Amino acid sequence: MSDLGAKYTERTDLKCNKAGDTEIKKLLEIAKRDSRVQELVEREDYQVAAIGRIVGVGQQGNHDESVAILTLEVKERYYNVTIDLGSETVQLVEERVSG
Repeated sequence: MSDLGAKYTERTDLKCNKAGDTEIKKLLEIAKRDSRVQELVEREDYQVAAIGRIVGVGQQGNHDESVAILTLEVKERYYNVTIDLGSETVQLVEERVSG
């Protein structure tokens, strides 16, 4: 998939170490395979505004971090991209509404 003129710019206020940079790249790679994300960023400049994990408790009582949230800023709007890390697929893409 090509971005058809879209440009990803790195946010300078999102503090990451090398591990964080690698995680952002991996999440972006997964997200950009999804047609909904492709539509969002097609021909638009975008940035990663935030990343996060949903932590649950697994069946054996251990923490399970199987879902990540990638927040993209596109045209001054924010979109949460929910990613299943186990299957490396996008579960949900929704505009974040402040309220």
